[in-house]
Amino acid sequence: MTQPSNWIHISNNLKRALNIINKIETKKIQLLLNKIVMEMKQNSDTFSIFTDEERHKLSANLLIDENDISLLINACILIFHQAVYHVTNPEKFKAILLEELKLSEEKVQSFFNVWSSNAKSLILKMKQKSVYSTQLEDVSWLMNIEISSQDNQQTFVPKSILQLKLKEDQEISNLHLELGEKELFHLYNTLENIQGALDALS
Repeated sequence: MTQPSNWIHISNNLKRALNIINKIETKKIQLLLNKIVMEMKQNSDTFSIFTDEERHKLSANLLIDENDISLLINACILIFHQAVYHVTNPEKFKAILLEELKLSEEKVQSFFNVWSSNAKSLILKMKQKSVYSTQLEDVSWLMNIEISSQDNQQTFVPKSILQLKLKEDQEISNLHLELGEKELFHLYNTLENIQGALDALS
């Protein structure tokens, strides 16, 4: 598959959580995933989106120990966070769940259904909150042509200067980048890939 294998780190706790997911009734996991995604869209502290009372009820409903409930919820949140971070289109998401996380086909389909329905809105919401504390507010650019002399020959070297306006909390700062032709081409290709991934979610 084309997605890199480091999409998510499979820790012992995550392995345990994935085994728990595979044992839960499919309809119940689908309801839980929908609830998790809805809460992720509303709650900025996504790793505490359920109250103790709600976790207790889930434990009783799913017949799972409360410690395992926390593992289960956190694993689902982590999977969706990684999908947002990597801007994962539904088909790649499905392949990762099946091939790397080793979820059963029924559980993969549940995740797939929830991600397919919510990917765009979840990404936009998480973008507003930002996976990172620093957000890009604006971009200014300037293109220069520099003259280089070597062996009595003059060559024209294009240089681009980018000014990134960054916001962290209420603080604004500017970051200046000077890019040569190769760096600019690499940046362009990277942005094209990101846009392509976003378009695939539409």
